[in-house]
Amino acid sequence: MSLIRINTEVKSLRRIVNRLIVRNTTAPISEDNVSSPPTDAELDTAFGTAASLPNGFVGLVDDAAGDTTIWLCYVVSDSWYYEQLTKAT
Repeated sequence: MSLIRINTEVKSLRRIVNRLIVRNTTAPISEDNVSSPPTDAELDTAFGTAASLPNGFVGLVDDAAGDTTIWLCYVVSDSWYYEQLTKAT
């Protein structure tokens, strides 16, 4: 995958997240125990396969319901992407 395509997809994801925030939309939260970082298979188990979800799907993983490691997960072009979130103190 080229850096240009990755950069374009990241910009697209930022727009999607911003729209969710503006609309005050909630995202599904999985409490599955996942690796760090989560694997494609683990995200498939948590939410369904990327190919079965709409482009722009966003979900959160609260790793093992621990309230310490949270993953922001999203689908673009039938693939999973993720970012680890940091808890505010």
